[in-house]
Amino acid sequence: MNMTLMDARLRILVTAKKLFAKQGYDGTSVREISKQAGTNLAMISYYFGGKDQIFEALFETFMPLDRVDRMGQSESAEPAEQLRVLIRDMIDFRLKDPEIISILRHEMNLRTARYEIVQRHVLPMYAKIQNVLQRGRAAGVFRFESLDTILLFVMASIFAHSSRGQIAPIATEEGQPSYEELLRDLTAYVLQGLGVQPNAVYEPSALQSPSPSN
Repeated sequence: MNMTLMDARLRILVTAKKLFAKQGYDGTSVREISKQAGTNLAMISYYFGGKDQIFEALFETFMPLDRVDRMGQSESAEPAEQLRVLIRDMIDFRLKDPEIISILRHEMNLRTARYEIVQRHVLPMYAKIQNVLQRGRAAGVFRFESLDTILLFVMASIFAHSSRGQIAPIATEEGQPSYEELLRDLTAYVLQGLGVQPNAVYEPSALQSPSPSN
């Protein structure tokens, strides 16, 4: 949507998200947010109170808990299929809003003063993967020893591709992979690592991007 057509509160949030992702929270001032959003400082104070409240509102707006709760919904109760759907939904979210993911990664890696806000919105995603992994191991579908370690490996795999620029000097492929290629390779990598047989890993139906949840 054109920035000029957004209401003032949303313009402030969209602008803050862009600046926080590019410059970091500490490198961005309320005055800069106000100027680029085409508002004034009084309006930011009216809607939010200050920069801390803008940050919290970012996650409530762009990564709401009800959206996270809808991730991974599947008609199948089979753990491997549910994990496929979860991977798809999380990749879809990551690709649609790379700015919020950039903020998330920065805040969690540095364990900043805003860590608890981010964690409140991220832990439910981890819990969904954790639950599927537990059930899959109990059913004999997944094979692994440490649940905590595998949970971290799976989540790291889902979010790792956003760091593709780090290997640019030695990359062997030009450009970014398509959504379908990324989802195919990541799903195969995770499920085969969990011991799912290769002929049961790749499901074309799982590549269909879900309709936008926003």
